[in-house]
Amino acid sequence: AADGVETHEYFDLQVNCCAPWLAFRHRDIALANHAYLRTKEWYIGEFGSDQVCGHCTWCDDYPLCRRGWRDRGKLSEEAYIQQMAIYRAGCADQVVAVFVFQIGSPGWADFEVFGTSVADWMKTTWSVPPGRISGTVRSNTGQALAGALVTAEPGGYTSTSGPEGSYAIENLPPGTYNVTAKYPGYAQVTQSGIVVNSNQTSTVSFILHPLTAISAVKNLPDGSYATISGVVTAQFPITGTQERVYVESSERSSGIGVTTAAIVSIGDEVQCTGTPRTVNGERILNATSVVRTGSGYNLKPVGLTNLQLGGGTFGRQNAVLNAPPDSYATGLNNVGLLVRTWGRVSYVDPAGSFFYTDDGSGIQDGSGIRGVRVECSGLSIPRAGQYVTVTGISSTYVISGNIARLLRPRSEADLSYGVGANLLFNGGFESGSLANWAPYGTIDGLQSGTGFAGISAHSGSWFLGSAADGGTKSGGVYQRVSVRAGKYEARAWSRVFHGDNPENSAINRVGIDPTGGTNPSSDTIVWSPSDIQISKWYSEWRLLVTPAVNCNGGQVTVFLDMKQNNPSSWHINCFDDAALTAVFE
Repeated sequence: AADGVETHEYFDLQVNCCAPWLAFRHRDIALANHAYLRTKEWYIGEFGSDQVCGHCTWCDDYPLCRRGWRDRGKLSEEAYIQQMAIYRAGCADQVVAVFVFQIGSPGWADFEVFGTSVADWMKTTWSVPPGRISGTVRSNTGQALAGALVTAEPGGYTSTSGPEGSYAIENLPPGTYNVTAKYPGYAQVTQSGIVVNSNQTSTVSFILHPLTAISAVKNLPDGSYATISGVVTAQFPITGTQERVYVESSERSSGIGVTTAAIVSIGDEVQCTGTPRTVNGERILNATSVVRTGSGYNLKPVGLTNLQLGGGTFGRQNAVLNAPPDSYATGLNNVGLLVRTWGRVSYVDPAGSFFYTDDGSGIQDGSGIRGVRVECSGLSIPRAGQYVTVTGISSTYVISGNIARLLRPRSEADLSYGVGANLLFNGGFESGSLANWAPYGTIDGLQSGTGFAGISAHSGSWFLGSAADGGTKSGGVYQRVSVRAGKYEARAWSRVFHGDNPENSAINRVGIDPTGGTNPSSDTIVWSPSDIQISKWYSEWRLLVTPAVNCNGGQVTVFLDMKQNNPSSWHINCFDDAALTAVFE
């Protein structure tokens, strides 16, 4: 928007050249015939223009010349800018917003021409009057909400509503905004695409609905709508497309699973709207909307014994089974919370999908196994008899018609296997570097996000990977650690991929050298079975485990070895979540 128009004494000798100093070409043709410009004040520059000479057909005067600031000792462009700055400073209420001059276009289709230093400078002085947004913030019952925070983005412009719920955001540059109203205990609302025009007020009013406490949602009937607010503590499944997150109140009193594919991260504050239902004995919220409202939260787990996990009946969330046929838990219900428990491994699923840990509470779920079931598909598994500490979400599953305790760890970092704890440093590469590891041969190094052939980390964000198309790279990394005398095994998650080449084109294996040597060709290394991929153009994570070896104490070395054997097509080798553990016997 312009406050006025300034022209300079450029002129067309064929139009009113008998009085060229009046610049009638600009005023009578350019301005008068332009619907927008003719409404503005007109100012004439006082410092001349270029010299122009030509024949005037209007008054039969020849030659006719006009001298300007770039001719015969007149002002230079720099001096002209300085003079204009002085002029502008003394006429603050007459800011020129458009620089108009003849460009030789008979139709005068373009009135804003940039290119000279004068024109460029003048554009920097343009000023556009601001607009504003105003409105009211009320509850769904019509109550005025005083103290509501209203924010316009981009720019972070804010206002707080007054006693009548009214607010106004002043001095907004013209543009398009997303306007959000927040009030404690109410679901925030955002109105998008609000257009603000110069010298105009855009009206944006809000009706806010109260939030429902997470604990209260568990007592609502299926199909009823509710909006909750809390902090994301977990995302499942551990690998693949997200299907469910867990949201916990900031004071850690209650949590709930939320079915959603919305992109969020652990530690985000979110607002979720949806309908409650029961899945595998657990009350969850089937979300229709998930809005991220904050980030950077770090909720700690609540420490509980095996017996305290799950808890008694709360609303429509039923109690978990203590022992069949009809002994059920009592006490505070903690299904949906981030918790931590411990015990001795009483059973390990042969397929590696789960294990049981028992702290002596003697609870049973009807499977014939004592302890709490821990879901660990895609994670490292302990050995029976190991002592473990596990962090995860307090959840449930149904067995023989009963609701039983289920603990769902989120990543390798949630698992600590006592005497079998991981002795490697940076085993999951989550430092974002090869710290504590030494490379050998030819490797690409660490990768993050989604990399080669759609491959992403087994857990966390980083993994070790090498890729070659039409060539080969073979090598790996090793790490030496100090250990006591005992029996040890090494493990890591492996992923190999090959294109139109033989299945042995990409091979991974894990090795352990009980002597602490660093030569990957040494005969003292005990290797895991090799990981190869039979199918072309496909890969999946697989767990590789070495045989247990005896060590007399001192140094032990773990190798992650990658080989590429065929010079044609693609080869990809990846490792993640490596571990060295003492074997409990």
